[in-house]
Amino acid sequence: MAAASPGHTLPSPIRRPGSAMAARFHDFVAAPSFPCVGSKAALARGAIQMHEFAPLGDRANDASMLDARRPLTREPARG
Repeated sequence: MAAASPGHTLPSPIRRPGSAMAARFHDFVAAPSFPCVGSKAALARGAIQMHEFAPLGDRANDASMLDARRPLTREPARG
């Protein structure tokens, strides 16, 4: 688990496309009031990948964030 404020824990950075946060983001982009047609098109094509991580700046995110962005680059896998 990642460090958090006393008495609280945060989940390890993992991909959870069915999470409540991912659902809220989906609904936000899909809302008629959201103006970005590019985002709406990406959402309609299923081209948005949802990832959740610990708070920005948490070193526990480093490897997971690099792994999450790798399919978007030509960078070879670490190892």
